[in-house]
Amino acid sequence: MEKRVKAPDRRRKRRPEVKFPDPESWINLVRDLKLNEQQANELRIVIWHVILDLKLYRARQAERAELVVRLKRLEKAFERLQSEMNRSAHLMDKFLPLQMLERIGNSSTFAAMGEALGTDVSPKDADGVIRQMVSREDKITMLRLEARYAPERQTLGLQHGHTILKHYINSLWGFLKKWVEADKLNKGGRPPEVARNYLIDQLAERAPELIGRPATVSTTGEFVEFCAKVLSACRLSTEGVEKAVASVVGQNRARERQQWGGCNEAEGA
Repeated sequence: MEKRVKAPDRRRKRRPEVKFPDPESWINLVRDLKLNEQQANELRIVIWHVILDLKLYRARQAERAELVVRLKRLEKAFERLQSEMNRSAHLMDKFLPLQMLERIGNSSTFAAMGEALGTDVSPKDADGVIRQMVSREDKITMLRLEARYAPERQTLGLQHGHTILKHYINSLWGFLKKWVEADKLNKGGRPPEVARNYLIDQLAERAPELIGRPATVSTTGEFVEFCAKVLSACRLSTEGVEKAVASVVGQNRARERQQWGGCNEAEGA
């Protein structure tokens, strides 16, 4: 009889979250850590701040995922539009509505249209027009200058609007395509222990108030034991906690040295 192969479990693993200890676990935690009332209150505040901060972080991550999906859809839409315009390039000047071509010209600057057409299309009499407005003591504003040259921009739109539009779409699609291609380089991999590392980070920051001395990068000792007990009470894994503590505290120390170095350089300047 042929042995059936069990299909792999493709269900997404649930991300670990920080949970505030239940009442009994909290009492045991405070007793095991030998915390006084002030230290226990400090630890309570730290844990709740971590819980709320991570909740906001998760919400933003979910929002970013949705935004990425929508951006990729938009990039595909631009790609299809660009492809259709390439196929119809020799006919676009014939089937695009005149009002649309006028609008393209009227909505564009001379510099932008010149870039699309590969030649300078700016008015040659601009200097004379401005001098004339000054001599009449007219107030020179961008709105007045745009109104003065609206017919010229509309004419350029009627003559070259199809080329200008194609250039605009291609330029905009280029920005979206570049982002999508860069995102493909993100291969993913094992997600970092965000919840656990952030809790350790906050415990390290408040270590002087919680254990009476700064956190150390040592893989053994009081702070590692302190973190292990708090993580367990908050229903997070304690596997490899000694390495996690050393990594988090080490990164904090490096940032502090960098900040102090920057301050010293600024003072010496």
